[in-house]
Amino acid sequence: MDLVQKLLDMSVNSHRPLFVLVFVLIFGYCAGATQADSPEDALFSEREIRFLLGDSQVLSKLIQAAEGKKLTLEDWKEQTKKSVSDSDIQAALLKEGKKPLHVETIERVRNEMRTRIVWSRMLSSIGEKSSPLLGAVFIPKSEGPRFLSSDPDWVVVEWSDFNCPYCKKSSSANQKIIEKYKGKISWYFQSFPLDVDSKDGLRPLSISNCIWAKARSEYSKSVELLYQLGSISVPGCQTDEELSPFSEKVLKEYKTAKSLGVKNIPSFQVNGVWIVGAMDEKSWERALKATTKR
Repeated sequence: MDLVQKLLDMSVNSHRPLFVLVFVLIFGYCAGATQADSPEDALFSEREIRFLLGDSQVLSKLIQAAEGKKLTLEDWKEQTKKSVSDSDIQAALLKEGKKPLHVETIERVRNEMRTRIVWSRMLSSIGEKSSPLLGAVFIPKSEGPRFLSSDPDWVVVEWSDFNCPYCKKSSSANQKIIEKYKGKISWYFQSFPLDVDSKDGLRPLSISNCIWAKARSEYSKSVELLYQLGSISVPGCQTDEELSPFSEKVLKEYKTAKSLGVKNIPSFQVNGVWIVGAMDEKSWERALKATTKR
């Protein structure tokens, strides 16, 4: 079985976050792809590539495209790597206005650009498009559930929904990490309802935001109850009229998340690095170690 497929099966079966797989794909297999667009026309940033490869749907599309060529994903990358010429790399470097390279770094920079061109061609061939917002570092501006530090080592943004079983699976570990690194971590909760078309689909997140606004001391306790029950009764956060402004906020956060490229939950951004999938404490410790700013 193809190594990439094994990794995918491991991720799906264990519901482990995909960030480990993303690093393996980018740095372990720098190859592949057909000539969909020239790198001058559709060059994805390293940030965008990391983000897209953290999306299981995008990975599935890449694997299916490879199978359509009767190739493994690794073979497709190797094939495309061979198609990237020195002139392609030079043109891409010139377009981005790269300054003259030092002799000791030139080969590394050229290899990094080759990798970006390969992934850009592959992603373009399955219909993905580069966007300035895609995978962008994001700090929520709207008032909502958050635990802040004045000088954080980590800034975490979480997109989740109380109706999501994998979000529920992560919730306990998330709370423990917030408590363990209190004073060192800023954590923002953002809404991403799985059902945006019904009041029931929006209700748990609306209640949560309402509790944060009106009964903040009860917020942490309410999170566990909302994951267990889906809805709870809290004075001032019960009627449609009381919840209406918070439902509007939930929908606004959902639209913002979609513009950033969020497709699956739970999704997290840790110091600008995207992680998709349920997290346990060990996964969080690895993620924090890999993204520490100090």
